[in-house]
Amino acid sequence: MQLLAARSLYTSDLLECAELHPSPNDTEVWVVLIRSNDGKTYFIVDENEKVRQVDLNKAVSIIRQIGFHSVEVFF
Repeated sequence: MQLLAARSLYTSDLLECAELHPSPNDTEVWVVLIRSNDGKTYFIVDENEKVRQVDLNKAVSIIRQIGFHSVEVFF
C-alpha cells in the first residue's frame, strides 16, 4: 500500500497498528507493515509497488506521516 492510501485509511480510523520488521535481505534496513482493523496486513510500497526498504529514521518518519504515534518493533 502506498503512503497516501495508508494515511487516508488512518484518518478514516481503519488501521489498527504499525509494525517495523528488519528486511529479510539486509538487516540494516527496515520494512513498514500496517495492519487494518479487519486483520489484513500491508507493506508500505513505493510508486512502482515495490516494498520500501529504508533505514530506521526513515521508517519512523513514514510511520509518523501515516499518523501513528506508536509502533511495534520486531527483531
